[in-house]
Amino acid sequence: MVTLAYIGLFLVGLLLLEKGADLFGDAVSDLAEHTGASETVVGLITAGTEWEELVVAVVAAASGATGLAIGDIVGSNIANLTSSFSLGLLVRPLEPGPDDRRFAWGAVGVTVLAAAFMATGLINRWMGGILVLFFAGYLVTLWRLLTRGQLRVRFEREED
Repeated sequence: MVTLAYIGLFLVGLLLLEKGADLFGDAVSDLAEHTGASETVVGLITAGTEWEELVVAVVAAASGATGLAIGDIVGSNIANLTSSFSLGLLVRPLEPGPDDRRFAWGAVGVTVLAAAFMATGLINRWMGGILVLFFAGYLVTLWRLLTRGQLRVRFEREED
């Protein structure tokens, strides 16, 4: 009976998560429309706002369940690339511009760095600090490009 309750709570959690993600997507779209920024630019700015991932990783690491923390992080990124991104491509193909490619290469670089850290068998505080510095650098770069008007992201909306 307890297992059935856990399964039910899990399913309710999935439904709430889906509804929350839908509302968040709508809010990002509205923000882009009201500010005149493209949805892609607003999406780049909201990177790292997956607080549930942060909470799971911090609680798991603090509890000594480092495998759960790493699995959550790696699994989340794999799911984003293989499901969210690819399912979106089934709906409509993308034509990435130069800025898109530049940020993609940055993501590849950070991924290689994180993989190299994991290959050592121990990810310590200074390695985490380096990754946090890269994230801060990413945010600063976005801010500078946006305030200077140098970030050009094409966005075409199909008219109904």
